[in-house]
Amino acid sequence: MTTKLYYLMSYLPPLPSIGEALPITIHEVLKNIDQEKAKDLIPLVNLFEIEETLNKNILNKIIGNSSETIEVPQLIVEAFNKDIKEVGEDKWLTCIWEAFFDFASGVGKVIGSPLLSKWISWEKSLRYQIAEVRSSKTYEQNYEWDHKSLLGEWRAINDPLAGEKILDEERIKFIDEESKRYSFTIDEIVAYLLKVNLLSRYVKLKKEEGIKILKEVTKL
Repeated sequence: MTTKLYYLMSYLPPLPSIGEALPITIHEVLKNIDQEKAKDLIPLVNLFEIEETLNKNILNKIIGNSSETIEVPQLIVEAFNKDIKEVGEDKWLTCIWEAFFDFASGVGKVIGSPLLSKWISWEKSLRYQIAEVRSSKTYEQNYEWDHKSLLGEWRAINDPLAGEKILDEERIKFIDEESKRYSFTIDEIVAYLLKVNLLSRYVKLKKEEGIKILKEVTKL
């Protein structure tokens, strides 16, 4: 996308540190993007709406409140509709997020966002390496990013939310390093959306609820 997003990026408020009150919700950001009337941004808006829908349906299905229909791309539907009892919860979640990441990577190419494609690769590497630590087994993956140092720090923390905060701080650091402020390009709005997604969890989750939810939605 070559159109400069001057108005959009100038209108959006600065984002706070982790744990502080957010000045804007993900829904408000997506609404502002919609108002740009830029066709090139539609796949990006759809992607973040799909992610939110997917997170809600995953949790609902785990607790037994899910319907059989979910409005997401077909490759994700196929993964979502697998029988949890038959394949196991961990493998079920792995299949879903692999499908989502594959879809998101395609969106990055369609909208011309190097950051989104690179973020997917970085995040997939992190999630697979977390899964290896948790299960004590090695996945047959060629990781583009080595997160051993980060995961060593993460493993040393007993509080799950504090551990997730360390991971999210590193996620935000990566996003900031890979995007340019005041470039008014597609990557800058992608970076903004990714950070709002990360920061919003700390605003809306209570600690006792957050531990369960983080365990479910961050598994690969």
